[in-house]
Amino acid sequence: VMSDNLARQGPYHLSVWGGRDTARAVELTRLRFGTAPRMQVLADAKDALAAARTPWGVAVLALAPDSAWWARLLAEPRLKVFAALPCLNRWGPQAALAVAEVEVEPTGADQTFWVTDSPRPAAAIAEALSLDGVAAELIAESGGLKLFSLSGFFMAGDERLARAPGQLSGIIGAAPTPFDV
Repeated sequence: VMSDNLARQGPYHLSVWGGRDTARAVELTRLRFGTAPRMQVLADAKDALAAARTPWGVAVLALAPDSAWWARLLAEPRLKVFAALPCLNRWGPQAALAVAEVEVEPTGADQTFWVTDSPRPAAAIAEALSLDGVAAELIAESGGLKLFSLSGFFMAGDERLARAPGQLSGIIGAAPTPFDV
């Protein structure tokens, strides 16, 4: 049903970068998007992001400890994270994010993806955000950069995030939180 619905939205194509576990990234991509869309596996995260910039392009990129590909989205505001994979809790912890040139909108049960370069420990950053009423969980860290999942839908320019630790920071997208059926 999901695959058919997505196919009706247009002739989109998938590009997958799986980091060290390409098979898992491909599996999660097929679970989320179905088998109908054309899919290519790429060896470099930069290539997957480039594919997302093409018409109807969707990239699925692994959350790998040796790559901060997600930080590049701060410099590419047209590319946004719009889905977290897997989308069901029973399929395991978040392992990849889907990116495309799309506008994200609140669904009512969202997580927002926020990047910071703060040198403070992740727990201290989460604590600082919590003092401002923001629940945050570290989901990736690489090269001095940290990616957090914030509970709820946040807009760029939110004052609470402007007060958060870090010189370089920003929202790179949002997605429905994983759920169970």
